[in-house]
Amino acid sequence: MATETASSNGGCTLTREELLGTTNLKAREWRHIDPEIWDDDIEAPNDEIDETAATTYIARAIADYTDRPTADAELFGEFLQDFQGWTEAMFMRANATYTKELKRILRFKGVFTGRVNMPPSEAVAKLLRKEECPTYMGKSFLNRFGKP
Repeated sequence: MATETASSNGGCTLTREELLGTTNLKAREWRHIDPEIWDDDIEAPNDEIDETAATTYIARAIADYTDRPTADAELFGEFLQDFQGWTEAMFMRANATYTKELKRILRFKGVFTGRVNMPPSEAVAKLLRKEECPTYMGKSFLNRFGKP
């Protein structure tokens, strides 16, 4: 099942491995996406979104964020554009492993997503309400510990 082929909107045949092979998602988790809808956009807000559609859309973002050299404020801007209009309920409809990986890749590439133990759906939904890229070294950190 992990290597099942499907046609994307571009007319080429892609496997789940080709779509997600560069990410940290395990092959056993690939079954939660549908390669047939990989290139489909999601209308937001839509709190009744199909679980597979939400998961596949998040998977596409994870793959893009993993493969591109973007980080920090530039990645934050892409995230805001990719998930414009999404609600916490929409993130909760997706497979939890994918929402967790979305939060992880954002953090790994320099976008502060809040407390480490904050539920991933809540963290990424809160991030959408920010106007500027949150950073790890805010004023309170610098006031307390000084410049690194």
